[in-house]
Amino acid sequence: MFKNQRFKDSQGNESQSYFERAGNSLCHKSTKGLEELACRYARDTTYTKAVEAVIDVSGEQQLSDQCIHQMVADRAKQVSEEWAVQARLTLETAEMPEINPTVDLYDEEIDEVCLTVDDILVKEQKLCRDHIPKEKRHFIPTTLVLLEKKNHKFSYLLGGVDEASETQVGVSEMITSSLIKEYGSDSQPINIVAINDGARDIRSLLSFTFGMIVTVILDWYHLKKKVNEHMSMFGLPIEEKKEMIKEVLHCLWRGHIDEAMRIIEQKEVSSERKIRKQNLLEYLEKHRSEIINYKKRKKLGKYIGSGRVESGVNSIIGRRQKRNGMSWSKSGSKSLGILKAVQLNEQWHELFFSQRKAA
Repeated sequence: MFKNQRFKDSQGNESQSYFERAGNSLCHKSTKGLEELACRYARDTTYTKAVEAVIDVSGEQQLSDQCIHQMVADRAKQVSEEWAVQARLTLETAEMPEINPTVDLYDEEIDEVCLTVDDILVKEQKLCRDHIPKEKRHFIPTTLVLLEKKNHKFSYLLGGVDEASETQVGVSEMITSSLIKEYGSDSQPINIVAINDGARDIRSLLSFTFGMIVTVILDWYHLKKKVNEHMSMFGLPIEEKKEMIKEVLHCLWRGHIDEAMRIIEQKEVSSERKIRKQNLLEYLEKHRSEIINYKKRKKLGKYIGSGRVESGVNSIIGRRQKRNGMSWSKSGSKSLGILKAVQLNEQWHELFFSQRKAA
């Protein structure tokens, strides 16, 4: 931190600081420049560090952490209102482009629209300081969608909230309106390929949004993780376990589900481990239609995993909100997530310094 630099008048007397001369002192009137600085630091670090950043720049404590918290909430509400107006206007004035019900995942010539979805949970603040058992703790969920655009960049889509933390615009509306804006003028059906971890809530979201079953790929890295987790509990010697996991993943990488299941079925495990074996077999059967020939598709240079969206949820929520000892109100968590999505969508400067229109 530094002492507030002050300028001198023609007689050599101290007059105003640069900060005051630039009109950025919130002691008098709120300015977008200082608000942007505070929100930017709060978005990426902590409210305490955002306060320190303002002191570093201004030489004095212009804002408290509660004041910055309110700024973040107000801006998130503004963004949510704009998202809601834009989405509803789009849905009222245009129709959803036709969606291709089946996509040839191994046709190199097909233009696909990749859609990845993931959920993340952060710890909710307790109403009292009493100890709460781990299994009874409450969590705040956030669903993040990444939608591929024509330029092959991705839009980060979240639901918007109002000042009471209630949904202002849902994720499904955001997906639909974004598809219309990006692909509504296309004459051919859109080849959507949804890549996710197979969670029931995500499948329900996709079904509700499109009113049909779209082409889905079970994320390879999630599939690999599930196989490792279940087979590690088979009670096998280390080397035997490693060899069996390698063999099963070799089959699944090529889309040979029956062969992989046969290897698992034939392996003898103790009676208390049979439930793990059965759970893995049921998991593979349940996601049979979503397990593909990952090797062939990867050779074509096409997506096989949802690593991009997992990185996105970490950028938007995890890195900021899942540090040790942190817990959140619904408003605080959602507001920070919305501002981070604005930044990743390259709309940060527009939010603070441009004339924005709701429509």
